[in-house]
Amino acid sequence: MHGHRRRSDEDYTWRHREDWIFDPPIASGTTPGDVENHPKRPIDPKTAASVEASWKRIDAWLTLHVPSLKAEMGKGATSEAIAKAEATLGVEFPDAVRASYAVHDGSGSVSLFPSGDYLSLDGMLEQYKIWKELVDEGTFDDEESDPEGPIQKVHYHLNWIPLTHNGDGDHALIDLAPAEGGNVGQLIDFSHETGPENVAAHGLAEYLSILADGFESGAGVVEETYIEWHQETGMARSAFGVLHSPKGNVRQALLRVHRRDLEQVLGGLPGGQRHDDQIRQDRHQGAVDDQVVRQP
Repeated sequence: MHGHRRRSDEDYTWRHREDWIFDPPIASGTTPGDVENHPKRPIDPKTAASVEASWKRIDAWLTLHVPSLKAEMGKGATSEAIAKAEATLGVEFPDAVRASYAVHDGSGSVSLFPSGDYLSLDGMLEQYKIWKELVDEGTFDDEESDPEGPIQKVHYHLNWIPLTHNGDGDHALIDLAPAEGGNVGQLIDFSHETGPENVAAHGLAEYLSILADGFESGAGVVEETYIEWHQETGMARSAFGVLHSPKGNVRQALLRVHRRDLEQVLGGLPGGQRHDDQIRQDRHQGAVDDQVVRQP
């Protein structure tokens, strides 16, 4: 495996180009930007029901505990907007992705997922544009990665679509070109420094269910101006890559919420309450890292 250099901010400087267009990463029968000819596909009812049920649980938790944040969540995208994003990228989203964006087109200013902000469709395209330019310029030509699980061993693949962003170049990516044994649409944890790390979930439907379980179990805690995720709950752990990680690496994460008016420390629903003294004990035992890091 080639060595990895620590990347500077200059690697990710936004370069505005009015004439910038996408080449299609996947042969989907459409031309990038050709929205009218993009196929209108029905979403599998079972997948849609699963995704909608998970979002209903997540929304209920936010409404109960932090209604001001629930109000900031993005509204659902239209089928036309979803089709436009697909056509721009030249891909077909898995049904779970389309169903999710029909419920919420991003998380607004709420850093909801352990891997950061749930990107709007526009945010997805912006992040993909940055990575595509870097790939096209040959930035990663001499680099490989060493991910756990059925993931291609490259630094970045054009069939990886950003779903989340933590503000530092790290993502949960929708993997549309997995390695042998993988699942099209699996979510992979991605570091801008080292590339793909592991499979976080078999797909977005599973990931949302895991996230909902995490909230309801008390794994997510609103503390001052951020949501802190704890690793005690097995289902919450799988959102950090443990479920599909043979090495059992646990990635701790702080979900930053961009608000200044949160004063309460909140736990999950009854039976899953978290308190300051337990949080301090967890930190002392090393169960919770005080920084937004990925453990080696």
